[in-house]
Amino acid sequence: MRLTAAGESFHSSFSTGENVITRLASALDVIKTVTSERGTTPDDMRDVIEAAKRQDLTRHLTGKTHLLEQPSLNVGMIRGGIKVNIVPRTCEADLDVRLPLGMHPERTCAMLQERLRAAGFGDVTLSLLMSSVPSYTSPTSPLAQMVLRNATAVRGAAPAFTMTTAGTDGRYYRARGTPTVIYGPRPHNIAALNESVPVDEYLTVLKVHATTAVDFLWQGQA
Repeated sequence: MRLTAAGESFHSSFSTGENVITRLASALDVIKTVTSERGTTPDDMRDVIEAAKRQDLTRHLTGKTHLLEQPSLNVGMIRGGIKVNIVPRTCEADLDVRLPLGMHPERTCAMLQERLRAAGFGDVTLSLLMSSVPSYTSPTSPLAQMVLRNATAVRGAAPAFTMTTAGTDGRYYRARGTPTVIYGPRPHNIAALNESVPVDEYLTVLKVHATTAVDFLWQGQA
């Protein structure tokens, strides 16, 4: 989403310190209230999410497992002003909000815009730049069970179904009614320095993908 504050540009010697940048900064406190919302967990995902809370996926999730059921928020970019002695005319912030199951992007954006108005920030606008509805494929689905069997055979141990706070390309397939399971290596230092995956896990993923594809296609021929 993009949060935008607009005002009038004039010489800084006439400024009292309040401008669109400080106004947008104050409005961000309203936006932060989204993190207190909660989604609605489907029955077939309750055990999966509870198990995911116990998994040590990354140190950055330590103490934040509530993000599996509540929105995350990152103010990733702020742009405002052109020169230190000119009061800025506009300021905008790009926000990354990841929603849990049961929450909808358009409704969330509308809710936050209403909260901005109620808090006296009716002149600060919030727009949705891009979105996708949170989605999942049931662990009881034929495809999920097929991946489970092949992963168990390749690894010698059954993997655990889990839920991620991040987005995947699976959302595009599920939006079109195609069951989708994500099976990949453990992400080390994801989106940080020295991001990597172990070679042995990469090879394991290739084997699981290949055997599952064969089983899926063979099932289609039966």
